[in-house]
Amino acid sequence: MTSRIEASDNNTIQRCPHDRENPYTMVNRDLIRDPALSPESCWLIIYLLSMDNGWKINIQQILNRVKPHMGKNKLYAIVNEAINAGYMMREEWFEDVKRADGTYRGRLKRVRYYISETPKFKKCLRHPCFRDPDNPPLRNKNKKEIKEDYYCAPEKPEPTVATSPPPAARNNNFSLPSKPKQKAQPPPAKTKAPPPKPPEKDDPELYPCLSRCDDLTPNQKKRFLAFPEPVVESIVEYCYHHSTQIKGGAVGRLKLMQHMAKNFDDYKDAIANLREPEKPRKVDKKFILDAFKKGQTYNGYEFTCDEIGAGFSCPGMYSTEPYSIKWKEPRFGEKFMAILDKLGIKKPE
Repeated sequence: MTSRIEASDNNTIQRCPHDRENPYTMVNRDLIRDPALSPESCWLIIYLLSMDNGWKINIQQILNRVKPHMGKNKLYAIVNEAINAGYMMREEWFEDVKRADGTYRGRLKRVRYYISETPKFKKCLRHPCFRDPDNPPLRNKNKKEIKEDYYCAPEKPEPTVATSPPPAARNNNFSLPSKPKQKAQPPPAKTKAPPPKPPEKDDPELYPCLSRCDDLTPNQKKRFLAFPEPVVESIVEYCYHHSTQIKGGAVGRLKLMQHMAKNFDDYKDAIANLREPEKPRKVDKKFILDAFKKGQTYNGYEFTCDEIGAGFSCPGMYSTEPYSIKWKEPRFGEKFMAILDKLGIKKPE
């Protein structure tokens, strides 16, 4: 085979016969040598031109052909490149779809592609200085009409030579025209702000105990005049005590006061048991030693303590979290209660 090539006319391009038995496609050279096309886009255009006349371009059929080499996104990118170059054109429209009984079903989007050997589909923008008389520019009706041409700049007016007036009409007064003097207007009178209204005083007819009810209006306070003063005083003391929890704010407190006034016998025990809440005991060393005994187990954990500190341990327990605390640590009481929460030990009261 080497001797045959050497015996030839040194032709580096080996061609095959082109006839009916060996089908071929004739393509314009400008398409193949267009530097604006990538190799993939050039191959796609030549591949589509090799099809018979009347063959409809189907993206899914092309995707099945190039599936081992590229994906769907890559194929659409190549098609868009060919469209931008002007060798392909995409036509889209919507078609009404009806059922067999004639009823309207919806609209279906249709797409059709066209292919050409030359970039005949390339979109060319018009030069702004050229105007198409068939397609006048769109204008905004809300704005004033533009007298000048939309595309072309308005022509500059020719400069006019200033001519001097005749000597009789010439004005020799070069002083500026005097403006008429305006009378100085007096400054506007300052209006004094109205004095602040004094705070409303309690009605002398109301019970003195209602003076602490700042969230009630005078009309709401007058409703309690229908009940005895000792009853209203007990109700106010109960409803405005810091240990009494009432939902609904001022409206909820007013409803509770009215209900208690009408059913005072049902609330006598609650008013009698009204007392100051006990303050929680301070968690210190003495409190911990009184609540827990050394060597005794709590929830499976043994309590141990010495002069340095206290803690809980369990046989065979290994944990990176410390379950002991030193007496000299700051806020050791809060930390000790946190250890009880981790181990699930009931807190002492």
